[in-house]
Amino acid sequence: MIPHKNIHPRLPTSPQKPLRHIVPLEHCAALFNGSSDPVLILSLNLQIEFANIAAEKFFNFSQGQFKGRYFKDGLTPESLQKIHTAIKQVNRQSAQFRLELDAIDGHRQRVTMEVTIFPICEHNHIKNYHVTLRDVSQERQIEELIREAQKMEAIQYFVSGTTKELQHPLLAILKRIESLENKYRGRSFEYVSFKEFTHIMEFLEVMRKQIKSCYDTTTKLSSLNKKRLKFESNYCQANAVIREVIRLKEQNFRNANIKIRLRLSEKLSPVGLGELELGQVISHIIDNAIHAMPAQGQVTVVTTNQAETHQVKIEISDTGVGISPEDLPHIFEPFFTTKQRGAERSAGLGLSIVYSLVKAAQGQIRVKSSLRKGTSVYLVFPLADHGKTHHRLRK
Repeated sequence: MIPHKNIHPRLPTSPQKPLRHIVPLEHCAALFNGSSDPVLILSLNLQIEFANIAAEKFFNFSQGQFKGRYFKDGLTPESLQKIHTAIKQVNRQSAQFRLELDAIDGHRQRVTMEVTIFPICEHNHIKNYHVTLRDVSQERQIEELIREAQKMEAIQYFVSGTTKELQHPLLAILKRIESLENKYRGRSFEYVSFKEFTHIMEFLEVMRKQIKSCYDTTTKLSSLNKKRLKFESNYCQANAVIREVIRLKEQNFRNANIKIRLRLSEKLSPVGLGELELGQVISHIIDNAIHAMPAQGQVTVVTTNQAETHQVKIEISDTGVGISPEDLPHIFEPFFTTKQRGAERSAGLGLSIVYSLVKAAQGQIRVKSSLRKGTSVYLVFPLADHGKTHHRLRK
């Protein structure tokens, strides 16, 4: 709770004397009216005691109209908790605090403001708050334009990656078909030797694999659009999904000599994501963990309830090669991959699909990694809407 006006927050003891910052209200106009930024002097319960000319223009109030008003009257509902938290921090540390919040100007427009709060102290007590507001809405608009430009660049990268991913196998198929046509075009009904037949079948097998590669790529691209679709199921029991994914990959673990360790909460709440979608998320992350440990290691899966935030947390860790700091910011980008050669070559769509599905479920994903030490993926999902769950899933 914010202290009552008559209760003065006491400053913490310190070997240094607190700064005396007492300015009579009648002198505030002379000091602050020259500022181009709105300046307010607030009482301990955040009632406005003084506002400079810039504040009058911003809120479209005269000095007399500010009387009896509170700072919260000029804030959006979302910003109220922020300002309360900031005041608590100022009272606790007796130091200035800076935050960003949305204010409502005199034209009822929402404006993003950078707010700096200074404690005004007297005899080891906080007497008032000096508040300076700076309009940063244009800066944020410019930043948003930059982000949009980066998104466009990412889309161009996505299209380019898609084109290359499909072009290479299609070009190889085209060349092989042309080779077969040139070799056998003039030999209608002519006997084909066993060696030639074998050669044709080998060509067809290679083409089949390359066509399948194109098909798999388009299937994964379709999965990226899951966030635009309605999931068939809106909840599942994460423990059951994890156990099923681990069961299906038992042979992969044995082949790579990888140990699996499960620490699953016994009373885990259902998550707001369908079995199919969560299965895809867990499967892609487990596959990455297996590829990161080609010669043994351990995968650990932990599930916990986050009671205070009404969420479920899933942590999947491996003891693999890790991800370099320069690669880590790009791992969710489509077609970004560190596996470029041989049988383990990847199209780089797995984690893009994971990111898309997690965000579609209003979840969160975070990755922490160290080279030669391993990687941890943290997933957080909201709880299922119990009004729509007609029965509890088996754990």
